Amino acid sequence: MSGIDGWRLPSKEELGDLYRAMQGGHPFTGDHSRLYWSSEAASDYRAWSVHMSDGSMGEYLRFYNFLAWPVRNVQ
Repeated sequence: MSGIDGWRLPSKEELGDLYRAMQGGHPFTGDHSRLYWSSEAASDYRAWSVHMSDGSMGEYLRFYNFLAWPVRNVQ
């Protein structure tokens, strides 16, 4: 994105950190109550997601149309 490499889906723990960090306000207007995919598989057909309205985590079938919040490591 924008000519920068190294983007990835965050782990469920990283998504939890993002949820806690945004308690003062959400950077994506209108998307704060949505589910975001993590990079972690829960089973062959399920992956972990985090609900940004309350920080709850759950396992969902991978075909659901949830959002992605790409992150990257910065040196």
